[in-house]
Amino acid sequence: MSNEPRLPLGISRMLKYSFQLYKQHFEKLFLLSLFYFGPIYLVMYLLMPAAMEQSSTSLNNLYHIFAGGAIDPTWQRETLDTGAFVSIVRMVLFSLFSILYVVLLGPVFAAANVFLVQAVFNREAPMSIKEAIKRAFQRFGALLGSSLLFGLIIFGIGIVTMILIGILFAIGAGGIYASGGGSVGGTVVGVVISFILIYIGVLLLWSYFVIRWMYYLPVTALREEPLGLGRSWALTRSSFWRLFGVMFVMNLIVGIFSVVVEPLFNAIIGSEGLATMLGQIVLILLRIVLFPLPVVLYAVSFFDLKVREEG
Repeated sequence: MSNEPRLPLGISRMLKYSFQLYKQHFEKLFLLSLFYFGPIYLVMYLLMPAAMEQSSTSLNNLYHIFAGGAIDPTWQRETLDTGAFVSIVRMVLFSLFSILYVVLLGPVFAAANVFLVQAVFNREAPMSIKEAIKRAFQRFGALLGSSLLFGLIIFGIGIVTMILIGILFAIGAGGIYASGGGSVGGTVVGVVISFILIYIGVLLLWSYFVIRWMYYLPVTALREEPLGLGRSWALTRSSFWRLFGVMFVMNLIVGIFSVVVEPLFNAIIGSEGLATMLGQIVLILLRIVLFPLPVVLYAVSFFDLKVREEG
């Protein structure tokens, strides 16, 4: 790693560099991830022990909470049926704790990873986990403020894009219906294809703003700007497609684990008592192991942007 030239990295080299860094500094990255997710799983076990005793459906719900997805209605219905008011209270408490925890400590965890990667990227003395976390907490207020602002902006853009999807789809479907002339099947296919194309287009538009502003966090952590949004926009002005491609590939790699490996693993261990619990513990550890990968790539891509700009 120390011999790696600090040159602008393409998609394949950036991925390779990130995996090398992840491998060589696995212990620190794993411990950081464990420190971050450990309290979440502990509180989940204390407030909703039944959820930890179920199949991976409950764990998938926890994963989707932090991935921005929705809770499986089947699991939600089963939970409500078993405990009525107490279950509702516990679910609400856990949800509130999770939201506050992620909002308050998520930026700190990401910044700590940025500091670890910075030390490697600049060929400095290895940084300890304690030092990385300490430096991140020194920027707690700025990280929290900039993260809240970024979240509000992206949330607002998300709402606008959803409205845009609805409007464009209504116009497209109306045009297909009004044109007539074709079979019912052809009309349905045309509507479906138009919806998919509109959805992909609007999703790319939303992704554009996310990628252009998402480097606010390392900028803020490194004290380059108070909020970091303007600096992030400048750094990414000619790198959107490269960043979109590398992030897409990394998320595809990590996503394969949830889509393929987890169901296969659950099928192997079965659904009986101790085997299920041990299997869930293994799945939790695997998630904790995988989580630093996209965070490391995020930090590496940021410093690559700085190399491209500063030379």
